[in-house]
Amino acid sequence: MSELKAFLAEGRTSVNGKTAKDGLEFAVAVGTLGSQRGIPEYQRFALLQREPRNPKKATPLGRVHVRENPRASLVSELDARGWLSHARTTVRDSNLPPSLCKFERDLDEALFRLASDDSKKSVQEALIALGALALEIGRRPKLRGKKDGLPPPPHLSKAWAEAANDGTPEFLLAEALASLDATWTGSEGQTFRLPFRRHLAALAANRFSDEWEDTTEAKAFAVWSGRDLLRDMAAVLERRLIEAQRHGGDDAEQLPLRGRRSAPLAAVAAFLARRTDDDRIAALISGLAWVQPRGGAPSNPLRNDAIPFAYAALKPLFAPDGVGRDKKGKKLVDPLPLVRLLRAGRAAEAVAQAQQQARGAGLPAPFERLSPAPPSDPLRLAAALLFPDRAESVRLPSRPCLSQPAHR
Repeated sequence: MSELKAFLAEGRTSVNGKTAKDGLEFAVAVGTLGSQRGIPEYQRFALLQREPRNPKKATPLGRVHVRENPRASLVSELDARGWLSHARTTVRDSNLPPSLCKFERDLDEALFRLASDDSKKSVQEALIALGALALEIGRRPKLRGKKDGLPPPPHLSKAWAEAANDGTPEFLLAEALASLDATWTGSEGQTFRLPFRRHLAALAANRFSDEWEDTTEAKAFAVWSGRDLLRDMAAVLERRLIEAQRHGGDDAEQLPLRGRRSAPLAAVAAFLARRTDDDRIAALISGLAWVQPRGGAPSNPLRNDAIPFAYAALKPLFAPDGVGRDKKGKKLVDPLPLVRLLRAGRAAEAVAQAQQQARGAGLPAPFERLSPAPPSDPLRLAAALLFPDRAESVRLPSRPCLSQPAHR
């Protein structure tokens, strides 16, 4: 009993040197202190009022096991400049629809789990909940008004991606896609930046800090619906290529398809073979878009699926630096018509046109006189072209391995 009294007498509930001001921060503080003082678990209670005239009652919400969890500090990053506190207060407004409150409760529960669970799954679930809430806020202009509205989520550190990386194709593909970025300098010297998150919501251009913007141009970028991964990815690919024409034209030095993180070819092959969870990829992308991307390329896992001929024929034309046999002879081609053909379901025409463009750029066009069986899912093929790859993985081999039989 004396030890318990001494523990309670400390009265120390702080996170990163700041006093905890809500239940979530209190859970992080108690979890840290408990692991240091040998407390194995604690019981969560909520004061709930069932009816207006009745007093509030303490209702148990489950037990939380305490253990050393370095990842619990990730939660505090979300409250940079008070964003998390502001979001919870704003969303709990009684005038907002219950559907929006659900997104906030999901994030709250995910962060509570993260405070006591150091698994990669708990970090991913927190990112998914954050992405879902941010996506919903971006769709509601009244909620993100300039005076007292909720700003975009803060940029989270790379530690989030490192803690969430479970090596699955779904995570590797989502991380690579969320790392897409591009920067242009306009004729008047203004900077134009196109990170992937600008496709999730209407964000301001010409700034390196995120702000909501309700201009027609900003809304044109926000093509991500969150309902169909393949259609969303194809729409993002087309929009980025359109912007390359608008801002670069014939003088463009690169296509805006470069990512800080590349997607392993094995993961792309699994995606093309329909062996990935598309809903999981889409959910992770919405959260990882707010995380500072890690650079480089992940280790390339063993590839279990053949690369379709159509992908091998098309992908070299989407290289950010252009196509050609050497660096000096590289030039950009216009792959936008290929994307539109694929979105229209005309995959055979897209492959034939790609081989013509490859030959014109000095690349080998093997089997150009053959007619490979067209892919069964042109939209998935178009989506796969958006994944940023390692430079060596997008070269067209002289003798590619066909995943489908060719016929004359």
